[in-house]
Amino acid sequence: MLETTNFIGYVNLSKLSQVDKFLKIVNKYKDNYTLKHDRYLVDAKSILGIFSLDLDNEIELYADKISLDAATIQFELAEAGILIKK
Repeated sequence: MLETTNFIGYVNLSKLSQVDKFLKIVNKYKDNYTLKHDRYLVDAKSILGIFSLDLDNEIELYADKISLDAATIQFELAEAGILIKK
């Protein structure tokens, strides 16, 4: 089940290189993450799900639970220039 309870931040995935970096980062961890744009929710680890969203806009990123992995992902995405707002 996709969750939207633990907001991590907004991500920018408007370029293919950003999507690639994003997937490499989130797939290193076992926790589940959800991307939300408007009313659509997709598994953040799914490349097909990601490409079904409007990638020209900011996308909300949620974790299924607050954990050290979620904090680490937030830091890694910020370092990669993908996390644009917290």
